[in-house]
Amino acid sequence: MEEIFEAQHYVVHYEKEANAAVLVWKEYSEVDDFRTPLMKCVDMIRKHESSDFIIDRTKIDQITEKDKVWVSRIFLNALARSGCRRILFVAEDDDMTVPTGYPFNLLSGKYRIKMVPDVQSAVDLIKFEKTGGVSENILNMSKEEALNYLELPSDASWEEIDTKFWQLSKAYRKLPKEEGEDKINELSKVYDIATGKRDREEAEAKERAGKKKFFGKTFDEWKNYVYYTWYKYLIAIVVIVVLGNLAYTIFLKPDNDLRVISVGHFVHEGSYLEDLSAVVGYKYPYMLEVNVAIPNDEGQQGDQYSEQAAAAALMSNPNIIVTDGRTYPYYFGNMIDISDYYYELENELPPEIYAQITPVYCSEQEFQDLAGGFSDRDTDTEEYSDEVIMVGLLISDSDFISRMGYTCLWPDDEPTLVFSFGGGELKDQEMTREYLTEIFLDMGA
Repeated sequence: MEEIFEAQHYVVHYEKEANAAVLVWKEYSEVDDFRTPLMKCVDMIRKHESSDFIIDRTKIDQITEKDKVWVSRIFLNALARSGCRRILFVAEDDDMTVPTGYPFNLLSGKYRIKMVPDVQSAVDLIKFEKTGGVSENILNMSKEEALNYLELPSDASWEEIDTKFWQLSKAYRKLPKEEGEDKINELSKVYDIATGKRDREEAEAKERAGKKKFFGKTFDEWKNYVYYTWYKYLIAIVVIVVLGNLAYTIFLKPDNDLRVISVGHFVHEGSYLEDLSAVVGYKYPYMLEVNVAIPNDEGQQGDQYSEQAAAAALMSNPNIIVTDGRTYPYYFGNMIDISDYYYELENELPPEIYAQITPVYCSEQEFQDLAGGFSDRDTDTEEYSDEVIMVGLLISDSDFISRMGYTCLWPDDEPTLVFSFGGGELKDQEMTREYLTEIFLDMGA
């Protein structure tokens, strides 16, 4: 059905071949007779996903102030949402220069403005652009005419057509830029016709038009789509499930009374940490391990998205953080001073076990040098503290580390684990300390 609206003061219609809304003013009349056709054009542009708007306002001498205010406040916002990108105005004379007065001063910078001699010229221009600057005569060529254009016989082979195409395109590139581009565009269309590509595509389009479609695709198209993209959806589902479970466990689930986050270049297997937590009295412990490989010269790699997963896990303010001798300084910002607990251990552990525990230190300045700076601080005006803080306790008993279920992955390092208290307020500090003490006591078993 043709979309056309004609009234005493205007004509609005949809130009299908150019995919453009067209507004021709017969005369000016304020308020409804002025605003209604403009909004009809906006609806047309939005409905057909157009980008061009053709206006013939040569019969309008002036616009009232209240209509100008409406254009500024209402119409331009609606036009911007419609998807319009260019407005083609019919010029009042032969001068194709864009005027500087109203409404051009209001539209310049927001839309591409083009002056045209008349509405049909605008339609022809848009159609010409859609063909890549190729004339209808070229587009409607037969295969024999295309081969004749290329000065080839009707039985020319693919190799002959290719050779001729590259010879001509090479010659056209030596022409002035605009002329050369037009000739190459024309040559490309002729090439498609000569090789039969255009005819095949038209036949496929015709066949497709006769097939039943489901959500815009035929059965064969859905089959190909699924064949090439199924793995993306599988990955997306896995990522959503993993991240959703992680987010729920960390942020929403209220039952965990102990959180132990292991972040380092190791893997952890077994239920040692969980089993030991029951001895202390924890009922709902949560254990998570993330294999992170910090910058290294050995080319070691951690788990995919390990840095993001570690950052998310540590946001939960875990009771205990387990890292290794290389990794712990990179998570200095998530740890608290553990020195008072270390000195208390001397009275709670046998001397031979206490001697196997080595305190490790880090300062804000060392962390800054390793991590590359804080995004919310000005490194030019603010200095970082060089005061070292005891942030963890290191053990290197490889048998005990293995018994706990950890397998360290640094190829050139002896196995180590560093235990730290998580940053933020601990819900049950005494119970957390007791749990870590039980781990150290078990080292002598």
